[in-house]
Amino acid sequence: MPSLESVARQVTEALRDLPKGPGKTRLRRAITTLPVAALAVDDVAHIVVTNFAVAQLTGYSEQELGCLAVPDITAQTDQPHTEVLWNAFLTSGQQRGRYDIRRKDGNIVTVDYLAIANAVPGLHLSLLRAI
Repeated sequence: MPSLESVARQVTEALRDLPKGPGKTRLRRAITTLPVAALAVDDVAHIVVTNFAVAQLTGYSEQELGCLAVPDITAQTDQPHTEVLWNAFLTSGQQRGRYDIRRKDGNIVTVDYLAIANAVPGLHLSLLRAI
């Protein structure tokens, strides 16, 4: 299984090689076949682009995920840290760590994540792998 860093490089290269166009479309094309869960959020953390692997990880359909924001899938244990982590992420431009996600069925899954701010302007990419 490739590292999250190598997957991030793959996405960056794909975005560079894809024709210019709407950011959501470009990101969707870049993450569709990734071997890890991937989602992109807007500046207020609403989920706007996902791949099938993130749907499998969370138990939500891709359509359902499009109606949610990051706090909606954050486990109660990580809720108090969400805003601090979000602000630090936007300031630094990248973030790596572990995070507890609440699946649709209520179960908690801990993920290793790598997040890249402004993967395309105004959209922030997170790559996730269950631990």
